[in-house]
Amino acid sequence: QQCSSSAVVLWCHRQADCKMDMTWWRKAETANAAALSPAPFSVSAVLRSSRAASCQPPRHGDKRLRGREHWQRMKAAHHRKGTAAMLLTLFLIHSGAAAFSLNAATGSSETVHAASRTCTRRSQRVCHGVSLYAAERNDASEEAARLLAKAREIRESIPERQLVKAPTKVETEADDETSSFATTAVGYRLYCDTGREDGTWMQPRWGASGKRIEFTLDVNFALPCTDDTGVDISIADDTICKKMVKDNFGGKSSVVRTVNSLQNARLRGGFDKMPCYGGGYRVDVGGGNSVCRFFIECEGTPERGGTYGDVWIPKGCLYFSIPCFGNRVTNLSAKEGPITVRQIGWHTGWRREESRIVGVFRAKKLEDARRIDKY
Repeated sequence: QQCSSSAVVLWCHRQADCKMDMTWWRKAETANAAALSPAPFSVSAVLRSSRAASCQPPRHGDKRLRGREHWQRMKAAHHRKGTAAMLLTLFLIHSGAAAFSLNAATGSSETVHAASRTCTRRSQRVCHGVSLYAAERNDASEEAARLLAKAREIRESIPERQLVKAPTKVETEADDETSSFATTAVGYRLYCDTGREDGTWMQPRWGASGKRIEFTLDVNFALPCTDDTGVDISIADDTICKKMVKDNFGGKSSVVRTVNSLQNARLRGGFDKMPCYGGGYRVDVGGGNSVCRFFIECEGTPERGGTYGDVWIPKGCLYFSIPCFGNRVTNLSAKEGPITVRQIGWHTGWRREESRIVGVFRAKKLEDARRIDKY
């Protein structure tokens, strides 16, 4: 009987490995249980064991049918395993939640105390971090305030010194030449651009190539001022008055006053120079408009063999004309004005001295010009 039962068990396990159908498995299991039972020896038991040992699994002729049945059995087994696992998980979750809620309600569970301790630790860590950040900010603010106070103390302890700017060459010349008009004159910087202009009466070969000569010149217009004897020292002498152009026939003209200039005009940005000797000016009023007319006597540039090509500045007086406001030379216009020279010609119908345009210019207050040009 023991041999029969062992053979039955071994055979059943082998057949289980071969994945037989459930009906045959139940028969084998019943035979195994009967063989291992402590029932007394009987002929019927031997017959049942031999019958179970001689039973064979069902055979199917169609392989596709066996494969489909095997797939259905595997699907059912996986479904049962998944359902059992899900039920076990839900049971464990439900049991844990019930126990936690009961312990939380009674307040005697160690779990509640552990959870409260965890929350307390986290809150303590957060509060500690906030306090450290606030302390660092306070320390930084105190350090900045301390450094600021120290810098202010150092700055206040340094004695004030008045920096004296060294005068440039142009400023030195201006001071030397116009020192007597420091408080009784208004200064301008003339930005001149000489070259051939439309409608000029200059000779055809002058400036025909289109080349031009640019230069700047600082001038001071003398304002009315009397000395101790009551004489107006700003009025020009007869030599200067004779050089003024007499072309204001229908209006009124002021007296001719002196114009002082620097010794040299700046050509090519200061790399070249042209000697100048000052001149005179007057204000013409007529038809509701006022025009400032003045001249500057200069040496000019070489006509032959010069470095400016076919354009040159004629030697003699350069005449300037520009509108002014309020009949005052202190308010010259910012617009362009013509530069002319006086030469003998026949353009007026007979031979006489006539004005010929040689360029244009602008006038800017000397203080503004020095701030912009840096010289």
